[in-house]
Amino acid sequence: MGRCEASLPVSLKTYEAYADAAACRPEDETSWLGEVDDFEISAKEVANTTFGDLPLLIISQDPDRPKPGWPAQDIAANPIWAEMQENLIALSTRSRRIVARGSGHRVQRDRPDVIVSAVGEMILQLRGISRPPTEYETTITR
Repeated sequence: MGRCEASLPVSLKTYEAYADAAACRPEDETSWLGEVDDFEISAKEVANTTFGDLPLLIISQDPDRPKPGWPAQDIAANPIWAEMQENLIALSTRSRRIVARGSGHRVQRDRPDVIVSAVGEMILQLRGISRPPTEYETTITR
């Protein structure tokens, strides 16, 4: 544990105490255990899955952000995770991946602006209010 500080953008400072408290919950620190236990099973289940032309939005952490204090093993694994995220765009012919510049694993906390913007754009596109992207199956950085 010991990571009981939330890093929020200035626009969300009002919620900082709540975010700090949420970051200190023991269940948050152990919630990943089930994910790790089932990772291989899940990977095998989706290995040959595709979603046809179902719209798919992938929002990823920034693999190039600074990593002070990270163990060498975690730094070495980071490009592997980034490649796995990149490979997700092959799941749909209408997929887009956005790398949220400067964000870590918790993109929703580090860069909520990217999520709100990307999801909003996708909703407008699906409703036919705005034009869809000119290119699918691409990765962009915001």
